[in-house]
Amino acid sequence: MASTSNTNTEFVMIEAELLDCSVCFERPNDGLTLQCRNGHWLCSSCRNRMLRRCPDCHQFIEDIRCLAIEKIIDSARSCTIPNPETAMPISEDESYKKIWFYEYPLGKETHGPYSLNYFRRWEDYFVEIPGFCVWKIGGGPETAVPLIQLLQQMN
Repeated sequence: MASTSNTNTEFVMIEAELLDCSVCFERPNDGLTLQCRNGHWLCSSCRNRMLRRCPDCHQFIEDIRCLAIEKIIDSARSCTIPNPETAMPISEDESYKKIWFYEYPLGKETHGPYSLNYFRRWEDYFVEIPGFCVWKIGGGPETAVPLIQLLQQMN
């Protein structure tokens, strides 16, 4: 197995539901996922419950593992909130998932704060995330503002 280095770590955001079985809606606890010929996957216990038929296309599910999903599930880590004073929910609307943006310490270094030009370069990406806010490092909860509002103030 290849060694893992912090310099090769990339943080990405994905929908958590993509890592859940499409039948039981839970993360495969044994790490084993099986797929049909069309690429639909489910956990091994649900495959047996579904009588080896894909719930999406009804193709027979053989013993074809979905290694890509297994690797993603194995490498996924949940983000925990280290301190309630350095994080805040940015959406009071329960229809949105709560997204947290906070000072993220890695060792003694802190990632951010990023310049407004950085956010402007990535504006199209960030505004697609419902409720994404910019957290002004060192401020209180009142300093979190929606990114769209911040970009409008800059224009």
